[in-house]
Amino acid sequence: MKMPRVVLDTNVIVSALLTADGFPSFIWDEVKTKSAQAFYSDEMYAEYEDVLRRPKFPFKRETSDAILDLIFRNFTKVIPITSSIPLKDESDRPFYDVATTANATLITGNLKHYPESPHVSAPSEFVFAYINLKLKYAALEDREQGVTIDILGEKTI
Repeated sequence: MKMPRVVLDTNVIVSALLTADGFPSFIWDEVKTKSAQAFYSDEMYAEYEDVLRRPKFPFKRETSDAILDLIFRNFTKVIPITSSIPLKDESDRPFYDVATTANATLITGNLKHYPESPHVSAPSEFVFAYINLKLKYAALEDREQGVTIDILGEKTI
């Protein structure tokens, strides 16, 4: 299975850090373990840094520094091609343009800020599509190996 290519909106990262059991957290874990390839730009990094260090969030400086270091080390930096697509909030453009330049899915909690596009997804939509794809690939691998699954879910050869 090809590794999914993603761009994480800042709200997804913040949600993942605040709530350990939601869809954003699942996505963040996939990115941290390099099961998904994440992309960023300098403008996105600056926003991540600004938001993670805001006093309204309970993140210690060491925590925000560790997150920023992980992004710098594990994400792939992209110089985006600027689009002319109209956006409701121009501060969202770097995220959209990185996603389209990298042929990745922008995962955001603010779908209304972006045009309807195959490059934009809510965290829940992305997770369901990703898990469904993983299950299909697992079934294909099992079939190729002559493994079947009976009605109780037990593998037999």
